[in-house]
Amino acid sequence: MLLGMIYFAKRDEGLSGHFRTVEMARFLRTNIPDGGRLYDDIKWTFLSLATVEIRNVGLIESAEEAGGGGVRFIEQWGHDPKGEGYNYTLNPRVLGITALWLEDE
Repeated sequence: MLLGMIYFAKRDEGLSGHFRTVEMARFLRTNIPDGGRLYDDIKWTFLSLATVEIRNVGLIESAEEAGGGGVRFIEQWGHDPKGEGYNYTLNPRVLGITALWLEDE
């Protein structure tokens, strides 16, 4: 899922990305079911990635810098339940070299 989000951010030319559930389903599978659990799994996986914090992995100088000792994969995010759209901005410090590639540097 995170690789898919990196793909969609690159498509959108930067660290900010947008995808619809059906787009992520296509990215994750070649045969998309007509409905079912896959779509719910995409939603809850996205929400989990948006809220998880990484702690003590050497990405930050101090706990104070991270605002409590952790950093997030996703800095900003939003979900439109009607349009099944997901907007987000990936954290360049967590992504490291991938962020440079996303920004074409």
